[in-house]
Amino acid sequence: ALGRRRGGAAAPGEAARRLILKMVRLSSGWGLVNAFAASALPLFFGGLFTTDAAVKASLRTVVVPLAVSLLLHCTSLTLEGVVLACRGGGWLAKVYWVNSAVFAGGLWVICSRGGSGLSVAWMSLMIFQFVRLGQFSFRVWWDRWRGVSSG
Repeated sequence: ALGRRRGGAAAPGEAARRLILKMVRLSSGWGLVNAFAASALPLFFGGLFTTDAAVKASLRTVVVPLAVSLLLHCTSLTLEGVVLACRGGGWLAKVYWVNSAVFAGGLWVICSRGGSGLSVAWMSLMIFQFVRLGQFSFRVWWDRWRGVSSG
């Protein structure tokens, strides 16, 4: 069950914490499966998408950011759901605005200086997933260590 913070918003109780840990483990495992499966496509099955050798080579250059993005994505979504379940919607709304402004601005700067293409897109998504995972992990940890009571 969810505990209560002094301000009245829910925070994870002990049973919920165990469930969160199980969900994080499951989502990390599923992210690993997704990363391997998605990496196999451009590495070994590029011909499913195109017969052009240059396009196949371009697809292979983004395997690492593609795999890392998918590896992190499942756990990011899981922790985002935990934040929502703990009534952190207001905090999430602020984080979404900040992330949107920072990443849109960053991409605008990169593109205005001549950077573009598939690798920029996937590297940006990978960085975005690292940031989200860090933000949501911090928030779940913060909720865990803040003034939580069982009432």
